[in-house]
Amino acid sequence: MKKKRRITGLTALLLLLISLFPMTAFAAEDTGQSGSQLTLTVSVPGYPADVQDGQAQITLPDGNSVTVQGEALPEGLLFVVEPLDTEIYTWIESCMEGKGTNIRAYDIYFLDDSGNRYEITEPITVSFSLNGEYRNPVVYYISESGETQRMTTSVSGDQISFVTDHNSYYALAEQVGTEETGGSGNTSGGSGGQSGTTGSASGTTSTDSPKTGDETQIGLWTGVMAVSMLVLLSLAAKVRKKKA
Repeated sequence: MKKKRRITGLTALLLLLISLFPMTAFAAEDTGQSGSQLTLTVSVPGYPADVQDGQAQITLPDGNSVTVQGEALPEGLLFVVEPLDTEIYTWIESCMEGKGTNIRAYDIYFLDDSGNRYEITEPITVSFSLNGEYRNPVVYYISESGETQRMTTSVSGDQISFVTDHNSYYALAEQVGTEETGGSGNTSGGSGGQSGTTGSASGTTSTDSPKTGDETQIGLWTGVMAVSMLVLLSLAAKVRKKKA
């Protein structure tokens, strides 16, 4: 009887262990998944913000802000702005050589609810705050191959905005060079001032034009030629009288 009880007890213990083992394994697996998702959310290499009603805004530790708007942006996306530094920033500086100074460079992208990058295909509007640091701001797109493309921008208040349809590196900078400054459409007053200067120069040229016509000099030369002709005719007459 004692042996049977021991066997029965051991069997029950064995069954209990067998029944507990898969539950323990499942719990560990579930814990691993939860930990993985938590890590993805916390370790985003940048500053995230939830997209709500097609827009999101991020204020960075340096006080600068980046805003995105787009009707086609679905709910549940995470908008991420990663300020670029170290080697990548040095590389972007070399790509931007001769194009701009005081460069702020960002990697701008979106993540879905699984932590994967979400590639946008519809136009969105991205805005950078200027914080009074730029007189003639410009934004460039930098491709992975290092090619740069100047974005069409507009300035409103203390923000510069541009429209794009892809995630990528973007750099805000102060314009350099005559071509860049002359091509700025952001400050209408500056463009108007340049046009006014050009008009003034043209007006000066038109005022001087009658003087450069030189009518006085033409009259003088005509008089000299007439006197010369009279002198020649008089000499010719004297010669004829002598011969006669």
